[in-house]
Amino acid sequence: MNGIDLIPKANLPTFDPTWLIIVVIALVLAVVLGVAGYLFVKYMLREIKESSLQLKSLRVTCFEVKVPEDNDTEIKAADQMFSGLLGIGEKLTGLQKHIGARTFVSFEIVAFKDNIKFYVLCPSRIATLVDRQINGAYPTAEISTVKEYNLFPEDAQVAFTELKLDKESRIPIRTYEELATDTLSTLTDALSKLGEGESAAFQMVISPAGSDWRNEAKKFIEDMRKQTGDDEKPKPKKVNEDTLSAIDHKAEKSGFFADVRLVVVSPSMNVAKEHLTNMLSSFDQYTKEAGNKFAK
Repeated sequence: MNGIDLIPKANLPTFDPTWLIIVVIALVLAVVLGVAGYLFVKYMLREIKESSLQLKSLRVTCFEVKVPEDNDTEIKAADQMFSGLLGIGEKLTGLQKHIGARTFVSFEIVAFKDNIKFYVLCPSRIATLVDRQINGAYPTAEISTVKEYNLFPEDAQVAFTELKLDKESRIPIRTYEELATDTLSTLTDALSKLGEGESAAFQMVISPAGSDWRNEAKKFIEDMRKQTGDDEKPKPKKVNEDTLSAIDHKAEKSGFFADVRLVVVSPSMNVAKEHLTNMLSSFDQYTKEAGNKFAK
């Protein structure tokens, strides 16, 4: 037309977004299913471990331990007892690290008005061993198997806390070797102030920690003492020699995982919290300069 040749448009390929949408949906589903699967496996491992622990706790022997008032056994006898209790632990390997529950012994001080008792609870399968270790350290103690106590009456108010260390667990608190007073009397004094309808308990649940923590502590000390003045290399925060010596001394002792809990039951929540505060104050004595303490 008018001397101009018209060239028809080439057939351009059309873009169909359907396949891209399918790929995106597939990727999203894969991610969602992967996350869901991970969370499910993690949940199941936790449930299996909890079930294992509950199964062990259902087969528990409860000892009541009565020590004569004129007991003259030195406090270091407890070292002997705890060393003997290292034999209760089984090393968890492989899948057991994730689903297995550690064998435990629970030392408990339970108080009602005008009445304080000492209990030791453990899985029934190790009851004979635990009985023997307590009796070996405290030969004058009267040890009897009893039913588990009930700390929680109906309609009671409960104040509870779990003690944690303020710093890394390798750093020690003060021990009986550094304390001139009877450390237990401070706690029992707080427990003796309970009124009618009130109760309280101290619980320390232990299980052997193995040797890994000791090796890590020794390695930490070695690394700290090998620090040089080479400014070109980044150095970790300097730890003073007193702290290193304290860590070294602790690493010579037997190691246990420990959960320390305090609970108070009272008709009044305010009173329960007041008693709990008094119990917590008894742990101030373990604060170690250049060392560790219990966080509150």
